[in-house]
Amino acid sequence: MIIYRAILLVLLSLYFILVFGQVPDSSNYFQQINYTIPGKQSLPKLLSFDGISSDKQVKLNWRFETTAGIESCILERAGKSKDFKPIAYFLMTEDIDIPTLKYKDKVPQTATYFYRLKLTGKDGSVDSSKVVIIKTGSDQKAHLKN
Repeated sequence: MIIYRAILLVLLSLYFILVFGQVPDSSNYFQQINYTIPGKQSLPKLLSFDGISSDKQVKLNWRFETTAGIESCILERAGKSKDFKPIAYFLMTEDIDIPTLKYKDKVPQTATYFYRLKLTGKDGSVDSSKVVIIKTGSDQKAHLKN
């Protein structure tokens, strides 16, 4: 950023020399900027992640200790190949702290499905939860506690 300001100052000075025949006062172009790089924030702890199936539907629930520090939460599903694809996006905001989230997944067929959460922090950190395995077609409950 400082390099761009220096280049801009040089270009502006050349412009003023060419147009007005004088160099402007450059004291306004430089200012001292002090900032600190914040320490790495860790993502909040996932307290629980579970689901229950009935017929071709899976009801998933998960709970964080807090949503502070989370930018987004993506719910991913995989079939037999364990190739995870996003099925729901949850964007978090600073002013709303909802640590318990739910999602109802209507699955295409009776099978075993794998679910996980992919979390992105406000600092850019990314992490995935452990996998919850749910077999649809029979009433079954799966539970994961981190």
